[in-house]
Amino acid sequence: MSRGYTQPIRTSSELAQSWFDRGCVWAAGFHREEASHCFQQAIEADESCCMAHWGLALVNGPDYNFSAKQGFYGLAAQPEGYPSLNVAATAAAKAVVLAAGGPEREEALARALVLRYEWPVTEGTPALQERYADEMERVALLFATDADVQAVCAEALLCLAPWELYESDLTPKPIGLRVKAALDRGLQASPTHIWLCHLKVHYSEMGYAHCTRTARAL
Repeated sequence: MSRGYTQPIRTSSELAQSWFDRGCVWAAGFHREEASHCFQQAIEADESCCMAHWGLALVNGPDYNFSAKQGFYGLAAQPEGYPSLNVAATAAAKAVVLAAGGPEREEALARALVLRYEWPVTEGTPALQERYADEMERVALLFATDADVQAVCAEALLCLAPWELYESDLTPKPIGLRVKAALDRGLQASPTHIWLCHLKVHYSEMGYAHCTRTARAL
């Protein structure tokens, strides 16, 4: 994923495809507000593009750097602006409608993401992440050689346990093993995929930090 990155989607608009690709690149770098702008531009170029709405919904949700534990759901309870779960829920629902009759991949991604959101936000909204992650694992197995799908799956799982993927002895917790499986599938398909590589750093960093502290103490 670089200047030449593209993720082909169903659209008749080259401009929509270009804005979508830009949004994915910003999303991979965790600059989600800029990604949101890009996906909005893709929607303006092709309002009927399922994946443009999907992207807008995705980046208005939590990520590894801004999860429920960091207060995401309190901020995202706003009806508009960024981030907004109203925007996310509306865009996700629109994506499901537009996915009908299109590529199986797009329909699967849309139907998984719509499980992640509700509006208005309630105390139970954060728990929807669990069913979204479970469904993304199913989708990831259906499209096991699709690096982008594996990245979306890995991030969905990472968001369930930010910086809590390992036991104290550096043995991966069950959630860590689920993340690793998605990362391994994706990196096997595309070893230089920047979104997957970024997520692999986050998957590995706590174990690395623990090893470094231990080595210094010896």
